[in-house]
Amino acid sequence: MAKNLVSPLRLLKLPEKVIDEYFILPLLSKNQESVPFPETVQGGKFENENINRGFDVGDWIKHLLFIFNQTSLIELYIASNSVVWSLDSLCRTIQGIEIHKLFFAFLVPDYNFRSIMETFRNFRAIVLRRNPFENKLDLQKVLIQNLDSIKCHRLDIDDVLICNSLIIFCIVPNIKQKGLNRLLKLFIFGAMPRLKHLRFVCTNRFNGPLQEDTVMKGISYTVQEPNIIRTFRESPASKEINIREGFDFQRADGTKATVILLDGDAKSFDIFVWD
Repeated sequence: MAKNLVSPLRLLKLPEKVIDEYFILPLLSKNQESVPFPETVQGGKFENENINRGFDVGDWIKHLLFIFNQTSLIELYIASNSVVWSLDSLCRTIQGIEIHKLFFAFLVPDYNFRSIMETFRNFRAIVLRRNPFENKLDLQKVLIQNLDSIKCHRLDIDDVLICNSLIIFCIVPNIKQKGLNRLLKLFIFGAMPRLKHLRFVCTNRFNGPLQEDTVMKGISYTVQEPNIIRTFRESPASKEINIREGFDFQRADGTKATVILLDGDAKSFDIFVWD
């Protein structure tokens, strides 16, 4: 598939075991009926009038899914220049096609985002490069959907606590350590019951260091030795994560988990939940 197409939509990513590649397809403009299908009959033309008009983008996607024996799109990527296409065109293009993940780039207009969220409801993961919602209620309607993965900028502790996702990744300007302590205590007693991995990343390098005594206050835990390396997977199909050190604790139901605090230019707070 050509790499030089200018498109607001990066539509298809197949599993690495099939091919580690994105297929970039343009959405149709209002005056365009199809993406030309390259003619393959040497010295002649197709007699079928429908084939002469070419495949539209939806046909191309279904064709690629069939070739690679896939049942759904892994990722629907809405890029920053997505203002050039109409929502109706997008809906027609992927009608009847299952989508696993929605990925919104930073500059996707708010009205496009809200319209897409109202149109596509059966996705399992979402990536938001910013929070496009005008009020917390609209954001919380997304967070409470029991998605497998949520990656979002500027979620606060209370937003995270209503999530029931396996993987939660948040980039925030500041981390309040007492808030992390409250989150851990609520997690121990039942909040976020499906959680496998939570990460907060703080981008403010002037924020003070994360203190073990503050974050883990009132929690019974043990400290892992730095020379011990453990491997963790968010899911059976995901890549291994090597974990050094950390603070091991248990939830009220006996589930084991580990907290990792990292300081540097970007500070991070992780919870890993073991099987």
